[in-house]
Amino acid sequence: MSHLQLSRTRPIQEAWQDLTDEQNDAQTTAIYAVIGEHGGDVKVVSFSPSELALTSVIEYPDEQSAKLSMAGILALGTLEFVSIEALWDVVEWVGMVRAANAKA
Repeated sequence: MSHLQLSRTRPIQEAWQDLTDEQNDAQTTAIYAVIGEHGGDVKVVSFSPSELALTSVIEYPDEQSAKLSMAGILALGTLEFVSIEALWDVVEWVGMVRAANAKA
């Protein structure tokens, strides 16, 4: 079973200002590299203008991998986490509820 995570992050302004396109791309690549090192598969990255934040959905092999990835991203000093939520697979959850009801 995998761990699906929704996270909202904000760029640390000082880390991103006055960068060339190449430097910006390198920092972005470093973030994706950390995610990949921990088995993460980025499903969606979008910008939420109402929250001035990036919203990402990333699938990891397990919760520990997600936590290690978050630690690695924080260590880069380019993003701060605003919120993190574990997402549950609806089909799997419904199956669990049905199984519990069958036992009751």
